[in-house]
Amino acid sequence: MAAQPHPARPTTLLRRLGRWTTVGLVVGCIPAHVLLQRLGLPALGSAGLVLLTMALTCLALEWWIPRGGLGERPPGTVSLDIFYNALSGGLNVLVPALVLIPLGHAVAPRFDGAPLWPQDLPFWLDVVLCTLLADFVSYWWHRLEHSPRFPDLWRIHAVHHTPRYYDFFMGGHVHPLDVIIFACITAGLAALLGVPEATIDATMLFAAVVGGMHHLDAETDLGVLNRLIPFADHHTVHHSRATDENGNFGNITTLFDQLFGTWLPPRPFADQPTGAWSITADYPHDSLWFQLMTPFGRTWRKAKGELPMDAD
Repeated sequence: MAAQPHPARPTTLLRRLGRWTTVGLVVGCIPAHVLLQRLGLPALGSAGLVLLTMALTCLALEWWIPRGGLGERPPGTVSLDIFYNALSGGLNVLVPALVLIPLGHAVAPRFDGAPLWPQDLPFWLDVVLCTLLADFVSYWWHRLEHSPRFPDLWRIHAVHHTPRYYDFFMGGHVHPLDVIIFACITAGLAALLGVPEATIDATMLFAAVVGGMHHLDAETDLGVLNRLIPFADHHTVHHSRATDENGNFGNITTLFDQLFGTWLPPRPFADQPTGAWSITADYPHDSLWFQLMTPFGRTWRKAKGELPMDAD
């Protein structure tokens, strides 16, 4: 697929402003969430407002300091990806809040009548530990999804990797089963351990904001900070179609990539072969039904190019 022409390089001042804007989003999301609740907003409303602010800021950065050089977005995919973002966002918020956290707390094992998770930690420390827990289990799950030993997991996750374009809206292009599983192994596990609801909410919000940064098509290279947070110039390598670039599995931090030897350095700002390595080039990027059915049966064989797209 043809690459977009490289736009005029932003000025040094604009690049610096863009970098600090993304840092502000990541660092400020949880304090903003807490402040809005203290002002009277419910937790869901506060998280929604923070995520809306993040989304609008990311879209502004893509317009203001575009990175360019990535695959061109095919016609008919913007509305599809907006739908995916709405679906993924709704599932990420509602499934933990309405199902996983209440159910996990109800059946959580106890030791001498108390939850396994300490209940007297400072809120900031609670969030840090819960974030590390969520990052650890999601790192290993994400790594298993890419492992040839578990091809059925790749069928589901491959939907997220099928786009050969890369921007903020593409970040939410995730199969609903993938979203639900991620919620179960992060929020669900935390609830089973007895992590307080407010801590889980803050952790999931932070993960969502970092996830928005993953797929940002803006020139916001953050240098040394990319050794901690997987920003877009780090995450594009993970989306490479090259089979020898199977790494950068961290969803929230790069800590476990570095610890377990899967960290890959960001590339220079140049064309990158983004997409799913096993998916055919004529994959229908504008067909919601085909994408939802991609992990299953003959549709999966069509997606891999083993059957023609018009096969019955």
